[in-house]
This record gives sequence, structure tokens and C-alpha cells, in this order.
Amino acid sequence: MPDKPKTKTKKIYYRRAVFSGSNARTLESYLLKAHEQFHTTASRTFPGGVGGFEISGAHYKKCKNTGLYLQIVSYVPGQPTSTVSKPSDDLVAKIEEASAPPGSDFMEGDLFALVKDNDVLLCPSGARENVALAYFLQILEKMGKKKTARTLELERVAKIDKIKMINKNGVKEIQLASSLYEASIEHVKAQEGNSVNALKRVVADQIKRIFSKDATLKEIQEKENINVKVIIRFNGKEAMKHQKEPDFGIIGKKRLAEASKKLLQETDEDPDDGFKIVTWDNNEISANDVRVSEKYRIEKFGKSLDRANAWEKLEEYYYQLQGTGIIAQ
Repeated sequence: MPDKPKTKTKKIYYRRAVFSGSNARTLESYLLKAHEQFHTTASRTFPGGVGGFEISGAHYKKCKNTGLYLQIVSYVPGQPTSTVSKPSDDLVAKIEEASAPPGSDFMEGDLFALVKDNDVLLCPSGARENVALAYFLQILEKMGKKKTARTLELERVAKIDKIKMINKNGVKEIQLASSLYEASIEHVKAQEGNSVNALKRVVADQIKRIFSKDATLKEIQEKENINVKVIIRFNGKEAMKHQKEPDFGIIGKKRLAEASKKLLQETDEDPDDGFKIVTWDNNEISANDVRVSEKYRIEKFGKSLDRANAWEKLEEYYYQLQGTGIIAQ
């Protein structure tokens, strides 16, 4: 009986392509045209950012019903890897540089994607999500759609029922919680742009400032066992004092509602986001309630994933989202 294929647990994320301004065409239609135009992998290879990285559209497949499937790879041209000798009776191991075979490069990571209309499903495998966006932008620019490319964003999508709850009932308070170490700049500096972490970092920075002259306390340590909780709350008592002013507090309520929606949109990025949104009718919404993502067991292929199996899981998740109404919202 053949051995079962080895698998990895990977998360698939749902994003929505948005072009700011009026745009009648979809991301899928642009990408289909681009891949018809650029037949070779060389024509689908672009700069990948600092460190000499390149990103390339290694494989693609068109399917009438479910859209365009992609495998996007990242690598540093000519970069060697390191090898270590197997355990032996030698006193020390032998560590050497090894070059990739002629005509090849060592892959740093890759990412599998399914694009249908403006719905985008991403399964990163060693490459970050922004590799997909960088690829989309540069291939659109190459086909002469520079202005269109500049307006493209991949939006995180919160479950619509929670957005409706916020719109209907309003937000009384937002609670942010984490350990002091998690809130510290050392832990979250690589995640700038996430509003939850940015607010936590402000608290940690102030604590560090207070103890900056104490050599034993100025650095925040991992095992301090201190929790940080930030509450942003509408001041109901003050509102009562200004009942005769119809506009008093309106902007504050709007700010809380909009901040809550932003948290919901960002929560896919960091599964450890610790927040709670409390509406005026005392319903609570947490990070676990809103993520539009799913974990799948996908067959391994070296350090990456089996392409066919990864594409199968993307399709499976697409139909799941379609069935739950997420795709249509």
C-alpha cells in the first residue's frame, strides 16, 4: 500500500481586489490578458524589493468556472545555500556553501493564488502576501496599465454580519489587550501598519519611558507576566450633561464605529490580535468572530507545497465562501 503524501497545515486568506475610482474591469480580466501577452517566465519576472529578490509567475492555469490559478515564486538570483554534513564521528560538522544547479536558483518562498473576478484567495508558503500584490502591480504596469495599477489594493474583508451589527447598533467601546511584552516595540516593530499593534506599542513605549533611568526595568522582558489593557470608550456621563446639544458626541461615536471596522478589516493579518468591540446593545465582537480565512492540510513538495493540491484547496475554499455568502457580500 503506497505511503500517504506528507502534508503541511497552511492558511488560505480571502481578499478583495479594489480599484479606487471608476473601473469596469476586474483584476481577473487584467491578469488573464497579461498572461496571454507574456508567454515566458522571463517576461513575468520582476524586482522583488530589497536584498536582490526577484518574483516570478512560475505557473498559471485558466479555468472558466473558477478563474485564474497562479504560483508566484521569490528568490535571489545566484544566491547559494548552506549545507551541513551528516552526524558522524568527526569532532565538528562540515558546513559549506552550495550553489543551485545550472539554470536554477534556490527558491526563498512561493505563494499560490486563485483570482476570480475581484475575489482573491491567497495561500502563502514561505513568501509574504505582499509578493502577490507586487506581482499584480508590476504585471499590470508592464501591459501598459500603470494608472490602473496605482489604484489597486487587496482589501481584507470582515464578515458582513458583524459590520451590519456595528452600523445598526453603534459602538460603545473598544478593548485592546495583550501582554506587556507582546505590546513592546521589540515584538511588533515588524508589523507596522496594523492599528491594534500600533496602539499597544504606544502604551509599551510610555512604560519604557517611565523606567528609562532604571537599569533593571528599562527593557521589557518576555516573562514579566504583566498584561496591558486599553479601553477606548464613549463618555456617556459627559453626554448626559450636554443633552441639549444635539451634535455633542456625534463625531466621537462615528470615530469609534469607523475604528471598529478598521480593526475587523485588519484582523486577518495577525491571528493573535486581542481586541473586543462592545456595541451599544452590549453585543461583543472579538477577533475570532470575523476572520475570513481557513486552515487546510496541503501536500508537501520539498520545502514548498504540491501545486495541484494547493490549487485544489483554493478552489474548495472558494466554493465554501460562495456557499456562505462571503463572496457575494
